[in-house]
Amino acid sequence: MIEKKTRKNGLHYFVAKAHNGQIIVYSEDYASEAARDNGIASLKRIVEQEIANDIWMAREKETKKYNYNFLYKDKKGELGNLTITVNKKDSEEAIAKFEYIYPHIVWRRVEFIEEI
Repeated sequence: MIEKKTRKNGLHYFVAKAHNGQIIVYSEDYASEAARDNGIASLKRIVEQEIANDIWMAREKETKKYNYNFLYKDKKGELGNLTITVNKKDSEEAIAKFEYIYPHIVWRRVEFIEEI
């Protein structure tokens, strides 16, 4: 919430408050109401950009990929090595994907490699 105010000396300013009433921004003094309104518009643009950045960062975290390396031994006793990429840093998801692709594997070891 933004409150527009005028001082006794005729200078204009605004105060931004949080939903709980706590003041979070005191503006500088402006010579005119139009200048104060431009200051409010600038603050709104900055806040909107910060919100957009926060949303983008949250989406970016959701789209990260993680590599897990599997060392395994098949029924013939042959050793193998495979890297599987999953959407979250969760070895259980990687193991489930590995077991779905290679149900015949009898032994395995998994290790986290990297975030990509």
